[in-house]
This record gives sequence, C-alpha cells and structure tokens, in this order.
Amino acid sequence: MNSIVKALIFLFLFPSICSFAQAPDLGAASTFALFTASGAFNGDPGTSVIGDIGTDVGAFTPPGFLDGEVHVSDPVSALAASDVMSAYADLAGRICGAVIGVGMGNGQVLTPNTYCTGAASTINGNLILDAENNPSAIFIFQIDGALATSVNSTITLINGASLCNVYWQVNGEVDLGENSIFQGTIVAEGAINLLSGAVLNGRGLSTAGAISTNGNEVQLSEDCFCELSVTCPAPPSSVFQCVANIPPGLASDVTILDACGTANVVITETSSGSGCVTSPYVLIRTYTITDEQDSTINCVVTYTAIDNTAPLIFCPTVSASVECPATPNFPPATASDLCS
Repeated sequence: MNSIVKALIFLFLFPSICSFAQAPDLGAASTFALFTASGAFNGDPGTSVIGDIGTDVGAFTPPGFLDGEVHVSDPVSALAASDVMSAYADLAGRICGAVIGVGMGNGQVLTPNTYCTGAASTINGNLILDAENNPSAIFIFQIDGALATSVNSTITLINGASLCNVYWQVNGEVDLGENSIFQGTIVAEGAINLLSGAVLNGRGLSTAGAISTNGNEVQLSEDCFCELSVTCPAPPSSVFQCVANIPPGLASDVTILDACGTANVVITETSSGSGCVTSPYVLIRTYTITDEQDSTINCVVTYTAIDNTAPLIFCPTVSASVECPATPNFPPATASDLCS
C-alpha cells in the first residue's frame, strides 16, 4: 500500500477569532516579572516582586520580598534569554499601524493597534488604553529609543483592556519615574531602572542591560502566563489483527490541561505496508497541539496491524452416488477470513 498523508484540522474548544495582532510568544520568559538576558540584577530590600526573577549572565542581588523563583545562569535562564531575544525581534518586526508623538499621556486615549515612535519617548500624566470592550485586544508600542515615565505618571486600562495584552518594545533604556504606575510587558534592548516607589504591573524583560530596583512593587498576574500542557493518547497495548480495527484519529483523543487561550489540534497520518504477515501495516499518527501563543506540543502514536490468522474453509457435506460418465454437480466449498 502506498504511503498516504491525511491532514485533518480540528478546532478544539472554540473557533478562532481574527484580530489585528497576536501576542508575542514569550516562551520560558513568560513567568518572569523581571529578567535580563545579559546584565546585573540589582534588587534592594525595599522592593517586593511577585513573579520569577533572574539573569542569565550577570551578578545577582535579590529584592527584599519575592513570591516566585530565582533563575541565575541555569538552564531555565538560558532558555528565557533566548526567548526574550526572539520576542524582541518579533515585536520589532511588526508592521506599524499608527505613528504617534514621542510625548505620550496627558489624558491621551489609545485604542488597540501597533504604535510606533521615531525617537526616545516619554509618558507624562495619564495614558489611557481603551480596549473597546474586547478583552483580547492587543496594544503594541515600538519605541525607537529610550523610554521614560515622569513622576506620578500612570497608565490606565479601560473597557476590558488587560495588562497581559500590552507590550512595549523599547530600543534602549527604560526609566520608570518616581511613584509612577506602569502597565504591561516591557521588552527592552537596554537597562531597566525602577526609580523610587515606581509600580510595575506586568514584566520588565531586557535582552542586554542591568535591572535595578528602588523600593518598588512589581507584580505579574498569573493570568498573564500559561504553559501549554496536554495528555497524549496512550499507545496501543497490542498489535491489531486488521487494519480496519485501528481507531480513527480524533481531536478529543488529546486532553488539553492548560493552554494560552484556545488550542488547535492538527492530526497527520502516514502509513506503510499492506497488513499481511510479510508486510505489516504501520500507521504513524501525529497530533500537533498549538495554542494562541504558538506554543506547540506533538503527540506521536504508532499503530501496527498484522493479519496473522489463517482463513477458515468450509467443505460441503455431500451424500450422492453418480453413475459414470455423468458429471456430478457438487456444491462448492466456502471460506471466511477475519479481516476480509
């Protein structure tokens, strides 16, 4: 039998919803509230952090309070460093939807879009992000230079806007001003400095630069990170007698334990052999599960079928006498087989 490829696409849970933008895949960096791929981590006794923290390359001084894990120059930090760089490149490569001035805030209201500035930028007063009653709305800011927030400045989220869906790609240093309130995920290519009393609701991630705190509150909501987790179908415990006995592949074969939003299940199959004793039938079924953050897990299950049961023959029972040279009209023998 020639190899066949079947592509069956199932939408698991809910249908996909189109949007203007998709969130970047932060991968292993998604659980970090503060992290630098290359730079010192300068914590202080007056800072509290909820979320993971660390550096892949650099000195480390912890904050006064931490509800999370520390990763310094270990396998997790190495993976997070790579993922931060990938996320930065992703955000920097997005198509600009609207050019805005370098001075943001002062009551300015912005709706979901990919915004870009042409130079170093500041946030003054209050910047309002309006999701227009769409909790999945994405805000992306591409800052071509450093970013600074003024003293007591705020970012306010209204009409369903989520800090989990706000991203700041900064081509330079970030300075959060004294007693300012910042919302969203910073992915910077420079140092991240939290000045006295600044509050960060979200993440501060740097590809290359020190992270410094000074009596701050940093909190990463658990709603903002998720890790795709599935239970794969159990492999068959024995060889199937017939090809037709192999169960069909269904999206429901996979149990999705956790995912970022909805998850798609794509099933691909390849097969070889006929199922005879001399040519066993082998089916390789691959379940590819992908969530809205483009995290992917593959489940591979192999099925084998061999028809090794001989057919049965049923001979007729005939009681007759025939005189030659006549030709007898005996009934034919019959046969049956398990598979056909």
